[in-house]
Amino acid sequence: MYQTDGLPITSVNSLISTIKIDRQVRRWFAYLILQRGLKKELSQKREAEVLYKNLRRLFYQEKAILFFLVIIFSFIVATRQFQYSFLFIVFFVISILLGVRKREYIVKICTLLVNRDFDKLLLAQKTLYQVGELYSRKYNIVSLVHAITSVDVVTRKAVFYTIIFATFIYPLNFWQIGASVLAAYYIFHGLASSAFVYKRVK
Repeated sequence: MYQTDGLPITSVNSLISTIKIDRQVRRWFAYLILQRGLKKELSQKREAEVLYKNLRRLFYQEKAILFFLVIIFSFIVATRQFQYSFLFIVFFVISILLGVRKREYIVKICTLLVNRDFDKLLLAQKTLYQVGELYSRKYNIVSLVHAITSVDVVTRKAVFYTIIFATFIYPLNFWQIGASVLAAYYIFHGLASSAFVYKRVK
């Protein structure tokens, strides 16, 4: 789709909406705003300081939930005791609720960041990926494009090998394979989007 001359490419509202809707973009911006230098800059304002405290607490809670999801999933697959799947569902629902709250804080901090660094005219001349590139160079982190590509590759491979494992190596029935693939997608997508991985694909 071609850009009509004179029309803005990006606005604050469109950028924030993308962060809110697109999970991979949001994860990258979450990684960005947690960079020590940027966090120190933004935390000079009381509003941002409070948002960061709440966000940090949610990150710890989410990591704990993800840990339990991995343990429960591994236990169910290894022992075939699928009656414990309800535990996985419970923790999965909790993770979704935590994710909704975390998204709100990320969006609010990103709004403060974008409003600080861009006026409307400057932002109108940038695409989302150009904005990401500017921040990646400034704070020396993996670019948004590279991060999204890496996460996609890891997730696709995880799903593929899960299907092979559940079909040929450790045969499960149709519904169990489907549940395993969904669980693998969620878990590995989350792991591949973590700060630990981002630091190593820079």
